[in-house]
Amino acid sequence: MEAMRESGRGRTRNRPAARLWAAGAALAAVLAAGGCGLFTPAEPEPPGGGGGGIRLPNLTEPDSALYSLETGIEKQSPDLYRHAIAETTVVTDADFHAVFDPQDTLDYQISTGTRPPEDWTSRDEMSFFPYFASLQPVNYDAYFTEDPARPDQRGPNTTILYRRYRIWAGGQPLAVGLADMTFRRVGVNLEWKLVYWVDRRDTSATVIRSYGRRRLDSL
Repeated sequence: MEAMRESGRGRTRNRPAARLWAAGAALAAVLAAGGCGLFTPAEPEPPGGGGGGIRLPNLTEPDSALYSLETGIEKQSPDLYRHAIAETTVVTDADFHAVFDPQDTLDYQISTGTRPPEDWTSRDEMSFFPYFASLQPVNYDAYFTEDPARPDQRGPNTTILYRRYRIWAGGQPLAVGLADMTFRRVGVNLEWKLVYWVDRRDTSATVIRSYGRRRLDSL
């Protein structure tokens, strides 16, 4: 009887440990299955510095792609910036293209004596961004705000966001202008990517260096 009591007490003392072991095993199973999506990266982790240690956001909405692009500019992160832009090297059904303001192309041609490129693709954009990110050795501030004069055109697979942009470096303006930004769901995962950027000067601003003009400056 005494041995049975000792055995019973032993089992009673081990029940909490058994429950803890079972809970740990259940948690391990959840984590092995992907954590039910709890640990899916959704936002960049500060500070980036070219993409090191930054999580790429899920591009489930056009605004997610715009956020990735805007944050990429602020953190001067090629990884975040590239993540938002369609590339034929990543998806086969879309590529990025940019269009310049006519006044910018004219100024560039007059000042350089050369014609600007007829097409600006993702390859050009990826070459341009490191140049733009290195213009000033300080953190950037980027603002892409809704244009009250032009409402967005949102659809299930294609969306056009009309934005006024202001990009600053240490309180100094780097680029000011307007952008018609077309986003599409592309690739196997149907992620939203920027496929078309029509750049315009903002005639209401005193700064005339647009993002498109900065693109041309990089050539």
